Amino acid sequence: MTPLQQSTMQHNTIKMWNHLYRGLTGIVLAIALIGCPGCSPDVNNTMPDNVEMVSVWQYLKKYSIYQDRIKDSPFLYSDPAAMFNEIADTLHNVLYTSYVDSELEYTDKPYKKTNRIQGNSSVKVDVFPLTDSVCLLQIKSFMNGWEYVDGSWVYVDVYKEFTNTFSEINKYSAVVVDLRNNGGGDLEVTDLIIEDMLPAGISYLRSKERTISRETARTVDSVWMTKRAARSEFANKKFAVLIDEHSASASEVLLLALKDGIRAPVFGMKSYGKGIGQIHLTRRDRPWMRISFVHFYQLDGTDYHRVGISPDIQTARDSTIFYAVKTLQPSVQNEQINYPSLKKYLPHDTVGGMYKIVDERDLTE
Repeated sequence: MTPLQQSTMQHNTIKMWNHLYRGLTGIVLAIALIGCPGCSPDVNNTMPDNVEMVSVWQYLKKYSIYQDRIKDSPFLYSDPAAMFNEIADTLHNVLYTSYVDSELEYTDKPYKKTNRIQGNSSVKVDVFPLTDSVCLLQIKSFMNGWEYVDGSWVYVDVYKEFTNTFSEINKYSAVVVDLRNNGGGDLEVTDLIIEDMLPAGISYLRSKERTISRETARTVDSVWMTKRAARSEFANKKFAVLIDEHSASASEVLLLALKDGIRAPVFGMKSYGKGIGQIHLTRRDRPWMRISFVHFYQLDGTDYHRVGISPDIQTARDSTIFYAVKTLQPSVQNEQINYPSLKKYLPHDTVGGMYKIVDERDLTE
């Protein structure tokens, strides 16, 4: 099941979850009142903590892939933070099942200021000519959102930027896909790009993920495959991929689609190794939550989470493009390659990750 399908299923069923939430909230209120007859003025002082305990626990029971790490009752924990800590969903000192940092907003409001560097910009997808038959498709991030550029806010739509490159890509017979310094982003954006680049019926990834139906939530093993034909601009193209130690999360999903799906050669350094994806649950008047709902594996079942994905040929950064182009166009000489300026390769400061967004406001519609 793809992220797009997961999103549709969640949207159709999440309203049901609100009824359960309201019911449990009512139970908590009743218990508090019964346990303290005649002291209703004090109920408001203790109730928010109990309501949050129930709310956090029920969302974890619904969405988390770590069901074996969640206790049978929310009141077996001292506080919500203890639930997150016991799940211990940590990678490189980051706790991924947790409250979301309040400074990171994935809504229609600006979330991050990024000052433009000369020779660089808010553009996250771009194309550069390398030879007469090979181009470089640089994807810096899959993160949509607002950025502060040259004194004003600019909304970046990654998939739109990607589609804007089609006419240029159509001029070349081979594409080097540059995923270096790409920390990931929106899984739905990644899914759209994969569907455009690969032919239909290509298996490229395995997953264990939480799926939600009207009756229950369960963990399902899935094989991901493309559903529709590639765009004509990518049909019959040869590909190579560039990665480094900062290629993470959603960029590793695209990497595996090209590497394991169509056997595109990979050059550079071992990737970051974040094989889990999160639901970001936005809630009104309470902290947002981030819950890991899917764990990815390579097509052969290899778990690359915490490990990373190795390139076919390990290369230093300054020689990565040369080896990729030489593989796609063996006759080319080094002096015939138009290397992009170093300013084009400054790391792109972005909020990394691999996520889907669920807005709790949908629960009341």
